Amino acid sequence: MNFPIYETNENEIISIKGDASYFYQITTPDLSQLTDIETESLYGIIESEMRNFKEEYFYKIYYLSDNLYLNTNDPVPTLTSLRLTPENNPLKPWFGVVENFEDVELFDEYFRRPILPITKFL
Repeated sequence: MNFPIYETNENEIISIKGDASYFYQITTPDLSQLTDIETESLYGIIESEMRNFKEEYFYKIYYLSDNLYLNTNDPVPTLTSLRLTPENNPLKPWFGVVENFEDVELFDEYFRRPILPITKFL
């Protein structure tokens, strides 16, 4: 994901430079229901799939609000051992609900969003 973001269209994120990437929520099997051998096997499969990612694309995995997400410029990413669901509001996991994204300030290592006025809750 390249900032600043120009627009989003479903799970597609388009930067101000015109670079497009796609944002997916990753759903994993319930590891608590797997045996140790099954869990180890699943991790081995995921590792193998990640080693076979296409070199011409980037793949970034984020852990946000207890969920895993994949951001990639690969238009058709393949992770057969995990379920990828297009995140149709790709800014929500990052910023929550913001009325005006122009008020969000992005820095190299963090972002700042405006505090909602107390009158919003009265």
